[in-house]
Amino acid sequence: MPTSLVPAKIQISVSSVEGFIDAHGSPVIQPHIHPDAAAWILEEAKENPCKSGYHIEIGVPAQDLSKKDEVASAIHAYFQV
Repeated sequence: MPTSLVPAKIQISVSSVEGFIDAHGSPVIQPHIHPDAAAWILEEAKENPCKSGYHIEIGVPAQDLSKKDEVASAIHAYFQV
């Protein structure tokens, strides 16, 4: 695949999924990512513009691996175009 078509990678490690997912006090059923995490991801994208999009990798602690689908869902929901 030509380099110009490869999405840029944004990596973030979190101390807990509960801190990354901001579902507290929200009337919305689907959880969304914490505003600070969203701001960090958007800032990384601004600093490293890429026309072919971004691949976001979230590193979570071992005890939260069972929640990886919840994290993926929240990321997709937040950044859905």
